[in-house]
Amino acid sequence: MPPVEDEHVLDECHEATLQFARGGTQGAEGLGYAESWYVENVLEELDSPGEWFYNATTRTLFYFPNATHEEDGGDVGHPAPPASSGFVATSLQVLIKVSGSHQHPVRDLAFSGLTLRDAASTSFSPHGLPSGGDWALPRQAAISLTGTDGVRIAANLFTHLDGNAIFAGGSHRRLAIESNEFAWLGGSAIALWGETSPCLNSNCTVALPKGVPMGPDGREGTQPMGTTVLGNLAREIGIWQKQSSFFFQAVSAMTTLRANVVFNGPRAALNFNDGFGGGDEIAQNLLLNMCRESSDHGPWNSWDRVPYITTLRTGRPSTLPLGRRLHHNFIIANYHAQEAVDMLR
Repeated sequence: MPPVEDEHVLDECHEATLQFARGGTQGAEGLGYAESWYVENVLEELDSPGEWFYNATTRTLFYFPNATHEEDGGDVGHPAPPASSGFVATSLQVLIKVSGSHQHPVRDLAFSGLTLRDAASTSFSPHGLPSGGDWALPRQAAISLTGTDGVRIAANLFTHLDGNAIFAGGSHRRLAIESNEFAWLGGSAIALWGETSPCLNSNCTVALPKGVPMGPDGREGTQPMGTTVLGNLAREIGIWQKQSSFFFQAVSAMTTLRANVVFNGPRAALNFNDGFGGGDEIAQNLLLNMCRESSDHGPWNSWDRVPYITTLRTGRPSTLPLGRRLHHNFIIANYHAQEAVDMLR
């Protein structure tokens, strides 16, 4: 604090200590200097629609409503208060959890005709780096899947979720995500995150720490393979987590993304975090109004910085993945995106 000559002002100065009890894992590659900061629950900052302040001592919630329509009883600049039933206190980050394994998967399960909403924020949940791309994310969503075969998620509405909508971690086969609508999501709509062996050499005398399945050897097949993402509508995604997309995959292979309509998001619509395995097909999708808060890469973004060993290309161990096909899509790279298709190395 600079010296203050006015003693009356000096008397009003106080020392304060900031303690960060949560967070710090949300970034990807990290920075050696301060970047953007979020500060919440400061009464003096309650000056914009949608903001709130909670007084824990008096247990009083102050809210700046954002309704401006005449039917709501308000007008521009003088919003009406929300209905008494308009507040939802969220507590659950995961609404549906399915847990299996590569050896013993949960088989032939379907979720259809559901409305899933009001899952709690995951912004300060532990995040991880799944592979060699730039993105970090939590290993959870409103629907969290681990170790499945033949799961189908179809004709559902995912809305007003403060984190991700669907997360598939570890081994999955024949996962189908079809004809769903995703709107007003805090994070990504769909995220796949596979696993590999922790071994760093052929006889595993050198290995990563226990519980870190992120080595280069992916021959055990503990990844999402053969996932179909078909005919979904996604809009207004990444409300809170700007490093988000309609579809994200890491350490996954042979995904089919077809006939999806995606618009209004802060970064890429489709993000492939690595070149693991290959065999993906991206066709007949409509992607527009993405990169609205980043103005980088494009609506389709990918990295390929880490070589992985699989047998998908020839049946023999190889670091060469299958080819990836991107065709017959309508991509509008507006909002100062660098390009429509971005393939970084």
